[in-house]
Order: sequence, then structure tokens, then C-alpha cells
Amino acid sequence: MKLLTILFVTFVLALAGTRIFEGDWNFLFSGNLGMAVFIIFTGFSHLNFRKEW
Repeated sequence: MKLLTILFVTFVLALAGTRIFEGDWNFLFSGNLGMAVFIIFTGFSHLNFRKEW
């Protein structure tokens, strides 16, 4: 659930940032950035919570 929250928060912040700085909503960039951050945090959590190490 935390990762889903990270995805949505990153998407909304990026969307607001593109609206402020570019003057228009950029859904494609915001979605790509949200997914990139989501995948990075997912990878870190897989390495961090492994029980074999």
C-alpha cells in the first residue's frame, strides 16, 4: 500500500509541477515519472527485505 501511495503522490506532485512551470498539464511526463519512482522503490524494497542476506 505504501508503494501505491508513493506512485499517486509522485504523479500528483509532478502534475502540479508541470502545471506551474510549463503552464499546461503534462500527464505523460507525470505518469512516466510516477512509474519510474514506483519501480525504483519496489526494487529497493525487494533488496532491503530479503531474508537470505
